[in-house]
Amino acid sequence: MTVEQKVDVALESMIYTFLGIFTLAVVIGVAIGGLCLLCCMRCYQRGQKNRLDKARQEFGVNAPKMTTISLDGESKQDTQDLENGAKKVQASQGIE
Repeated sequence: MTVEQKVDVALESMIYTFLGIFTLAVVIGVAIGGLCLLCCMRCYQRGQKNRLDKARQEFGVNAPKMTTISLDGESKQDTQDLENGAKKVQASQGIE
């Protein structure tokens, strides 16, 4: 085996080792990033629920049922509830 062949084998071995370690690092990074994102979103949702409960208590407004508005432009009762709830909040804050 010549020196060039030994260098080629060593170089090939280093390249495959580097690619293996790099791939492993990327997989571990994706797993850690996904876990952090999951934890942050759970914390955000918990905080959002607490803020919503506080707003409901402070303004005495129940959350209206959420529905869509039909394409023909008719306003449904749930939309009226939403508008009435918004008016109550504005009135309690002195906004007209």
